[in-house]
Amino acid sequence: MILLLFDFGAMYNGYHSDMTRTIVLGKATDFQKKLYSIVLEAQMRGVAGVKAGVSGKEIDTICREYIQEQGYMDHILVMVQDMV
Repeated sequence: MILLLFDFGAMYNGYHSDMTRTIVLGKATDFQKKLYSIVLEAQMRGVAGVKAGVSGKEIDTICREYIQEQGYMDHILVMVQDMV
C-alpha cells in the first residue's frame, strides 16, 4: 500500500487557493479508513459553518475541534508531516 499526497496552490490577482488530496494505492487499512471518515466529517462540519460574516479561521477551528474531539489531531498532523 502506498499513500500519495498531492498538494497544490496558486495565487492570481490577490486570490489564493490550496487543494490537497491523498490517494491510497492498494488496500487502505482500517486505521486509514477511520481517519478518512473523521476528516470527511470535519470537512462537512466546516462546509455547514460557511456563511456570510464567518471567517476562514473560524471554519478552520470548527474542523480542527472536531478532529481533536475524536482524539486524532496528533495522528492526522503526523500523517501529513510524514508525507511531505
